[in-house]
Amino acid sequence: MRRGLIRAACAAASLALSLTVAAVGAGSASAAYPGAAGHLAFVRGGNIWTIAANGTFLTPLTGDGRASDPRWAPQGQRIAYLFEGNLWVMTGGGGGKTRLTDDASRYTYSRPTWSSNSRYLVFVKTAKGARYGYLTRYNLTNGVQVTYTDKMNGHLVKVAALPGPVAWTHASNGGYFIAYEGAAAQCAAPFKYCLDLLGLSAQSQFQNGYPSLEYGHTNAVRFTSPDWYPIRTLYYRDIIATSENCPAGHCTATGTEYWLSHLVLPGSYQAVYAPTGRYLAYVKNVGGAPVIYTQRASDGPYGPATALTDGTQPDWQPANLS
Repeated sequence: MRRGLIRAACAAASLALSLTVAAVGAGSASAAYPGAAGHLAFVRGGNIWTIAANGTFLTPLTGDGRASDPRWAPQGQRIAYLFEGNLWVMTGGGGGKTRLTDDASRYTYSRPTWSSNSRYLVFVKTAKGARYGYLTRYNLTNGVQVTYTDKMNGHLVKVAALPGPVAWTHASNGGYFIAYEGAAAQCAAPFKYCLDLLGLSAQSQFQNGYPSLEYGHTNAVRFTSPDWYPIRTLYYRDIIATSENCPAGHCTATGTEYWLSHLVLPGSYQAVYAPTGRYLAYVKNVGGAPVIYTQRASDGPYGPATALTDGTQPDWQPANLS
């Protein structure tokens, strides 16, 4: 495993400070955004549900058995999700369902992430049959999709990524960062799997971003489903991800990695922070079936686990933002 910059010369003044590894305070280590902890959205039986963190108010939001990948918006009022392979949004109560894309016969979409201003969704868009796709942004204001680019070896290239979940954060030490699994030029030999960050000086920027390789593996270890600690985030540290062992391309979750160097919660996957940063929700298989758990993230380092409900793909609602 190796950590370091793909490209050492990230010299633009507008982002230089944000890419400085600063030893400033940030609590413990996206999809999570600051706020009070509201309901969790999750998937069960091909439908999206919500539930309170104490196990009450279990509510189905879809009923066709073809929905997945819910993500709460930063203000906690909308959910982005996939339905029949296309990207949709709806209200937190399941109303106002709106289709954003209509090309699922030709492309697949990964689980999206929201910008902190709720104007954009970012995901990996992959042509059917392709091994990897490209980091793509959807503008909810005008419906325009654009592909992110960065400069490598003096050339502007599309940001190639494996078709997995992505996570966006605004770092406390400056800049915006999207975590994704790099592919092609973003994950060159000798690495088999890479977890990369794309640094941006503004949420509106999509061209000429600043790529960095956070962790590259020469063996069959993959970091996927990244999520950021939501309070005073440090871009280079405050991130968790599912660690998977992938011999012969078949991946099995081994647990959640904190700082991408400390294995915690063995056997867990799809972990996300509560908007307060005080709790985690994650999935663990029990008797061959997936169960969502919640757990304090601050007791040595993790407190007792509570089984919440059967399901996968949890995401925690940011509520009561001031």
